[in-house]
Amino acid sequence: MTQEILTKRQLDILKIFKQHPNEYFSANDFVNTMNVSHRTIQNDMKQLKKELAKLDFATLDSATSKGTKLVVHDRDAFDDFIDHAETTIDGNSLAYQQGRINKLLLKLLRQRQPLSLQALADSVFVSKSTILKDL
Repeated sequence: MTQEILTKRQLDILKIFKQHPNEYFSANDFVNTMNVSHRTIQNDMKQLKKELAKLDFATLDSATSKGTKLVVHDRDAFDDFIDHAETTIDGNSLAYQQGRINKLLLKLLRQRQPLSLQALADSVFVSKSTILKDL
């Protein structure tokens, strides 16, 4: 099982889903809880769905006008996934400004062509306004 490193915020989203099994959440629920933009939550949800799609123990299912809920197929494997994610999150997490700045600087140094502000924002799962504040 290969696992991308989740941001602290993405891990927090999964924990909220885990604490409320079979409950649907809208993006606005997370916007209000985490005090981030709607776009940021959309990016996080997209990344979480992509990551969980690689694995066979859980999925995020979306339903129009209901929201999204976590469906866990193998509780032990999912709990191991969460435990592993928690141990990998530290001060370099993309949920923190310094972690985002580090990733952005590396990305810019390695890039051979210009990048749009939106591409930078997408690469660290935040809004353009957050990128402007970070830089």
